[in-house]
Amino acid sequence: MKLISTFIVIVLLSGCQSKEQSVVISQNSISIAMQIYAISSKISLSDESIMNLRTFFQENDSLAEMELKKGKSLDEIARWYCPSINTIASLLTPLEGNDYMFYQKNNGPQLPYISDLRTVVKYRQELNLSHVQIEQLLHHSEEIEKRFGVQDYKHDSMEKQYLAEILSETQYKAFFIIRKTRQAEKIAAQQWKQIQVHQLCSTTCDSLAIIKQLYEFEREKSGILEYMSSRGDNKGYDKERYRLNAHKPLLLLKLETIESFSHNKLLDIICKREVTKLSEQQIEQLLAEYYRIKQAEYKAMYEDASKNGETKFERSKLEGKCLINVVTHQQLEDYFKFVSQKRADEQAQRYWDELKNYDFIRKKDSVQVVSELADYELRLAVDFIG
Repeated sequence: MKLISTFIVIVLLSGCQSKEQSVVISQNSISIAMQIYAISSKISLSDESIMNLRTFFQENDSLAEMELKKGKSLDEIARWYCPSINTIASLLTPLEGNDYMFYQKNNGPQLPYISDLRTVVKYRQELNLSHVQIEQLLHHSEEIEKRFGVQDYKHDSMEKQYLAEILSETQYKAFFIIRKTRQAEKIAAQQWKQIQVHQLCSTTCDSLAIIKQLYEFEREKSGILEYMSSRGDNKGYDKERYRLNAHKPLLLLKLETIESFSHNKLLDIICKREVTKLSEQQIEQLLAEYYRIKQAEYKAMYEDASKNGETKFERSKLEGKCLINVVTHQQLEDYFKFVSQKRADEQAQRYWDELKNYDFIRKKDSVQVVSELADYELRLAVDFIG
């Protein structure tokens, strides 16, 4: 039985450090082995931390055994095998303790507050943090966690203040982008699935390259916008939102045209492709013009304006010219009839309700009159738009 138990421990610890294996297995205790493995499988542990954990779990084992001999119940003995997160973290090096708390924050059960500054420390290599920055972040993490819940103590404001003081602007922005990794992966996967469902790219396309592009765009977009929001920079937020919309991946733009409606006329006429009978070439031309106009608008608003003062950009005029150049007269008429039909019907019904008060209307066929009024309103709307 002992041989089988030892074999199980060796298999479970096969991915751990060799010294950790020798320390744990030499004790020949599955209880201690499994408790250390529960931690080492989540974060890397130093030899010193492994020894600290071993000693701690051995002492708890002894205390539990003493209580069992005294006739204590299993419920009472269980407390020796349920150490708190802070207790475990205190047995590790400062960085290991931070990484352990970060892991528990994102994967464990509901916990007491763990400062967001610890997330920054977790990404210390990606952010190229100095030893001084790490020490400051760890110190303020403990400070915020101790004071969390104290009346009138605004922990989120303090975290923003410390981040702004400790990190460079480049590091601060990069942190918000890096932390969006999981979210971006999930969203990119969902977008790729929709792209496949609607057959927006050929079967021979490079799926990995497309997913990578979707992922990188989503991570940058959500990260930068959250960064601007956290800084309270409304102008910067609007500027980045315009820039990102003007440079989003083509397949994302095509996904938008799968919807039934868009506020942008160049995209909305593509949304109504079943009505307008647009060719693939026309759709590609409209999408290319959409990008050109969006990017020109961004340049006019945020680059030229800063040099020459406020610049007026006539986007509607440019979109109108594009529609005339790319879409046939009949397609435009079909489109405007379709989008104006509902409004024309509603206006015709209002006219009918008003005319019912007059004697000569009583003898008229309501369906015919409303139809004639709707047709008149529709032609009026199409002529006005044209």
